[in-house]
Amino acid sequence: MANLAARWFAANPLIAWLRGAATLSATLTIVALSYLKFADGFDLAAYPLLGWIAARKAGVFFALVLTQSVCQILGWLLGRFERHDLNQIHKALDRIAAKHFPGADLGRHPVRVTLFKRRSLWPLGCWLGAVERSGENYRRLRSIFSVSDSIESENTGVAGRCYWTGRTLCLGVDPVDEGGDATDYKNKTYLTGEEYDRLSLKSCFFLATCIKVDGKKWGVLVLDTTDPHAAPKSKTMENRRRQELEHATELLATLLR
Repeated sequence: MANLAARWFAANPLIAWLRGAATLSATLTIVALSYLKFADGFDLAAYPLLGWIAARKAGVFFALVLTQSVCQILGWLLGRFERHDLNQIHKALDRIAAKHFPGADLGRHPVRVTLFKRRSLWPLGCWLGAVERSGENYRRLRSIFSVSDSIESENTGVAGRCYWTGRTLCLGVDPVDEGGDATDYKNKTYLTGEEYDRLSLKSCFFLATCIKVDGKKWGVLVLDTTDPHAAPKSKTMENRRRQELEHATELLATLLR
């Protein structure tokens, strides 16, 4: 349930607030319909506010429906502007993918560059939600990983681990045979059993870096592929890949301000 709610509110803060207001208005409308239908049969003298509402059934119902409609329309309009920004980000992620995985055989080994943003909503806590992803095949999938600024064990996945350390991570793991034991894979990629079961792609190589905007952690950029040979062959190559990604992330951060 928490993951479903997190997916629903995985938008920018204003759009998330509007969605929350629309959801609350819809809930209150349903409650109001039930209450107003039976209000005439009760003595509301001891409850002035309920009596005031009952005397203005049509107005209260109209106000709730209007609030819900306005919030939904504003959320939709803001979403249109957000999608324009996402198209610019998508192009940047495609360029990063081409830079780090040149000549990749996408038919055999998919390549992804995913931009995660830190989200928070009481009482769901904090999580990293996928904002945009390179390519088209996995673009609409919205991955979520738990994060925390105070409890290390609550940072899950390679994305969560990168967020916790605040450093660039380069990680290679052995592929898991179908039906095989995935314990080692889950441990090395910091996944819970539930998160592992939800994976749409079990990658073998990860390169991730923390994104900071105005000096604060904004989110994480994760590059991954199922190609086990994509990992750098030497420490020198690994350091160069790290530096290139960190430089690309600094440029990407200018689109996130």
